[in-house]
Amino acid sequence: MPSISTDQLNHRRSNACRSLSTATGMPTFRTSLNATRRRHGFSLLELIFVAGVVCVLVTLLLPAVQQAREAARRTQCKSRVAQLNIAISSYHDAHTMFPPGCVNETGPIVSKPEGLHTSWLVQILPMMDQKNIAIRHTPEVSVYDERHAEIRAHSIPSFLCPTDIHPEVTNNVAASNYAGVTGGWDVMIDSDNKGMFFLNSSVEATDIIDGSSNQIAIAEHQRIDIPSKVDLGWMSGTSATLRNGGTAINYNASPITASPAKWETTGGFSSSHTGGAQVGLADGSVRFISENIDIIVLQQLCDIQDGFDTPEF
Repeated sequence: MPSISTDQLNHRRSNACRSLSTATGMPTFRTSLNATRRRHGFSLLELIFVAGVVCVLVTLLLPAVQQAREAARRTQCKSRVAQLNIAISSYHDAHTMFPPGCVNETGPIVSKPEGLHTSWLVQILPMMDQKNIAIRHTPEVSVYDERHAEIRAHSIPSFLCPTDIHPEVTNNVAASNYAGVTGGWDVMIDSDNKGMFFLNSSVEATDIIDGSSNQIAIAEHQRIDIPSKVDLGWMSGTSATLRNGGTAINYNASPITASPAKWETTGGFSSSHTGGAQVGLADGSVRFISENIDIIVLQQLCDIQDGFDTPEF
């Protein structure tokens, strides 16, 4: 059978359509094989609409992703406070007392690099699975001595809140986000403070007459929230690792260069979490306390022997 070309096919279809039009009296339209092919694509208006939908979805999803990440960091922070709680309890089991907040010959403690100033964090290193660092510490030598320079610059993740974005190490000094509580009043660190950690303290569990579930042992502070504006590091038993409940949570949080140095002020609690800070209670539990907590209640929670019934917090 002879083959038929495209032109012949189109000619025959045209004749057929003409004959159909004559027979029915209805108009017909000429078509070709090329005319039956449709072009696919988006118009400019369709592209703009799709781009707008994508932007709206991203706007809605981004805050949710950020909140999920912060929730994970906050949970990790809570876990680290719980680790510290376990460590001080282990220290108590081994020594029948909680670690001294600051070991020094005399007081009160001024937040300057002068003195022995061994912090409670240094003393719980073996309980934090940091024996390799603990054995390099010389108890009789000041934490500011050149012999301690290497470990002072060593950042320990368990001492840091993952939400705090500020530097972990500044001027070769590694910081901590967690502080022992010296009491309910913003006074200098001394041997007569009323908290669980202070100068040469030797607090036992039986000394907490208000109940361990009503006593804050450990609390957060931001790495920039240093009253003296000079962070002396996690080895230093100064405001770098000791705080009190004398001021509202997040009240003192400010950049290091914001004001003149206050060497004698201990300072309160603060955190990078929205609305409050994580605290570890003497019974081993961890709570997130709102920055709007009544200041009187906060002071009672930080005093081991105030004798008051602490309301729900």
